[in-house]
Amino acid sequence: WQWISTNPIKSVTKPTAGPSRRRGITQAEIDAIIVNLAPMSAGKQVSAMFLLSLETGMRLGEIASINWADVSEKSIILQATKNGDRRSVPLSAKAREIIASRRDIDPETVFTLTQAQASKAFQRASINGVHFHDARSEAVTRLSKKLSVMDLARMIGHRDPRSLMFYYSESADSIADRL
Repeated sequence: WQWISTNPIKSVTKPTAGPSRRRGITQAEIDAIIVNLAPMSAGKQVSAMFLLSLETGMRLGEIASINWADVSEKSIILQATKNGDRRSVPLSAKAREIIASRRDIDPETVFTLTQAQASKAFQRASINGVHFHDARSEAVTRLSKKLSVMDLARMIGHRDPRSLMFYYSESADSIADRL
């Protein structure tokens, strides 16, 4: 039909991506969030989800979808992750305690809240702009002191170990203290 001589979309550019969020969580912030969650009806469960994320680096959606059939003595199998892969997540002693504390609550699922319900409760309890997903970043930073890069990438579910750098938030001063 030849109504337009040039493509008007050709001059449109995508907006640049904003800076990635690199934020650790202090122990004082963790403690304050747990205290803020305590009086809420979903508080105990959201606290357990938050602490489990700090131990394992699992996303909120992954935690909310855990079934007892996927829990073994030392690991959890995540059937559906963000990238669609199945992943086995090793559990620390503290993570095992958190999971065990949920044992007699529901026969099928470890957590009875949906991702949306847990997220909403966490937002109300949060301080200093802490997001639930910041627990993943904090977990990567903590676990990097215990695990090799390849083990950490596998645990977190990254195919490329370089992507761990998006979550790693160790300060230069903290690294200098270890030198």
